[in-house]
Amino acid sequence: MNLGEFKQSVDQQIAEVERLGDDVNAILAHIGLEREGAMGLAEASDAIDLVAQGVFSAGKTGAWERCRGLCHELIQRNVIEGEPLSPYIHIATWTRDQNRGETSPSRGIEGDWSLAIKCAVAGRRIKEMRGYQEHDSVLSIGYKTCEEGARAAKRLMAWGFSFERRDGVLHFESESEHRILAEIDRRIESFGGLALARRIFGAITGSYDPAQERHHVTRRLTNSGDGKPQMPFGYLLQLAAKHPLGRRPLRKSPQHLERIVELATDYAAVMEVQPYWMEHFIGRDAIAMFQALREIAVYDTLFCLPQLRPRDALMIAEGILDGVHVPVPLGSGWTMADAFTVARAIVESSTGTRGPQSIDLADIARRCPGMSQETIFQTLCDALSHSEAGANQGLLNPTSAELADELSGPGIDFFDRPLLNLGGSRFELLDRSMCGPAFINALLAPAESLIADFRSKHAGVGVEKMLRRSFEARGVTTKAGKYFVGRETFDCDLIVETAEKVILFEVKTKALTATARAGFDVSVILDLAKSVLRAQTQAAQHELRLRRGEILKLTEADGTTHELSLAGRDVERVAVSLPDFGSFQDRQVLMGFLHSQMEAEYSVSASQYEDEFKKFAKLLVKFKEVESQLYAMQPESIAPFHHCWFLSVPQLLILLDETSDAQSFWETLRSTRGIHMGTLNFYYEHARFKAMKEAAARELWAAAAID
Repeated sequence: MNLGEFKQSVDQQIAEVERLGDDVNAILAHIGLEREGAMGLAEASDAIDLVAQGVFSAGKTGAWERCRGLCHELIQRNVIEGEPLSPYIHIATWTRDQNRGETSPSRGIEGDWSLAIKCAVAGRRIKEMRGYQEHDSVLSIGYKTCEEGARAAKRLMAWGFSFERRDGVLHFESESEHRILAEIDRRIESFGGLALARRIFGAITGSYDPAQERHHVTRRLTNSGDGKPQMPFGYLLQLAAKHPLGRRPLRKSPQHLERIVELATDYAAVMEVQPYWMEHFIGRDAIAMFQALREIAVYDTLFCLPQLRPRDALMIAEGILDGVHVPVPLGSGWTMADAFTVARAIVESSTGTRGPQSIDLADIARRCPGMSQETIFQTLCDALSHSEAGANQGLLNPTSAELADELSGPGIDFFDRPLLNLGGSRFELLDRSMCGPAFINALLAPAESLIADFRSKHAGVGVEKMLRRSFEARGVTTKAGKYFVGRETFDCDLIVETAEKVILFEVKTKALTATARAGFDVSVILDLAKSVLRAQTQAAQHELRLRRGEILKLTEADGTTHELSLAGRDVERVAVSLPDFGSFQDRQVLMGFLHSQMEAEYSVSASQYEDEFKKFAKLLVKFKEVESQLYAMQPESIAPFHHCWFLSVPQLLILLDETSDAQSFWETLRSTRGIHMGTLNFYYEHARFKAMKEAAARELWAAAAID
């Protein structure tokens, strides 16, 4: 069913139904429902729905996708060519909505498109008779992303860039995409990256949170869906790091900057990954969730700033390296201890500064007593800064990557080192919060290069120890250890107990790969499987034994033993990643993902992924098995996965700021459980809710004082 055939069929059916007037029985007979006696309009509407829902005996998912594609084609033709939306988009949307809910992959559509359109037109006529009116503007809210993508494409067409449009999908032609990316890159180079970064951080200064030490750059949503395309801050700042000094003669006019922003914003809008209105992820089927995860990954790459509180970066790096000794001089004579000393001095000297900051070598030397200026300089050059060639030299297209397991993004190596080496003993910190993750990577680099399997064998243990120390420093007693079931060994990474809860933490050091951040769907699924799904499956196994009344006898590495039982309490399960996973750590996304995996089955035709998917298949079988047993033990009133979380180590450290004992940690953790602002940003939503609580407390205090 192509758009031309669809529109022709709709026109024909509307003409036929209009000839039937207000005769409800005749309208029903038109779709094959012969009735005797009068039928009310509401009853007639229900009868039409029932017929429509049975039109496609197989391939409902395919029919849903085809209708969505028709809607997208209609939107694009309306925006770009000025063709009318009505009545076609209403018919396509109505037909789409009758085919929701199937979770199996589409393997061909079996059904009668003509009857489906008859039902939609008949249902539309009954709605008119009931007094309902069609409004294109209200309906188009659901297609706002597509509409803004088409508007951006139309603007870019006026500048000579061309697109391919097929089945409602809008793509740059390959040569045009390269030209626009090269144009953005060239203009930033001629403006100067540091100058651009200063403008960007100046523009977002109002979003800065001094407690979390991060800029809350996030999705801007409205209930009416009337937002505008966002500037792709993440992409622009990575290009700024690529061209810090720019190329002379520099062009710093407001018009030149405006053109950079226009091109980059329109390019990002064409990707159609920016949401404009509130959307809920719970209940998504596996097919829809698969697409949503890809869009989330691309959105984060284009629009978000990976950030980390610098003092937390140093603490995390020290924790990972706990017990690891590399005393030998490295590079030109510096040691790992030197790298930590200089990194700490940079963090201290940059306190209170946002955006680009030049490193004052004299100030760093004062903060590093006992180190020679030569050692400091070599440490800055070798350990903490990129080469003079610069960062991100391979970056052009933000959504393409080689299919490799890298820790940095597509063409992005900015997060490997925190400083840019400008030459002539000049070093620049692009932004202390944005460079936070790079401090960890730089400080771990020597150990990773000298110790085999460092990440897999040492990093996880170090993180677990660091987390336990962090909890206990806040007055929270923790447990951990291995227990045995038959010949199998199971490991509880971290446990926090309150009078009402047993909180199980499972820690994974897996990071998002370059290909996942570029939106390559296979990488997204595999990365989530190796992190959150594996962690939640392990925690679910512990939970199942506890709910059966078993006592887990835990033994720690030093021989300390604990007994863990449920004792009438409930369970919370927290999957913990070492680095941030961005929007994937939103609870609504997590619950939707876990729901979808209960019904998902995967097959792969590419031979390079066979081994990975065999492992994934075994994990998925275990996950479904354990969760099915747990679900059978729970009251129906409790939503599955409502007690599941996906947090990063940096997020946990933010929660610990407000913790004084185990109960206060639990209160802080659950404070945003029932809140969903749609931003998919843990840091922002936690800060907003904290501010709301503090404002409410002040109002209560003021009211009590008046009384």
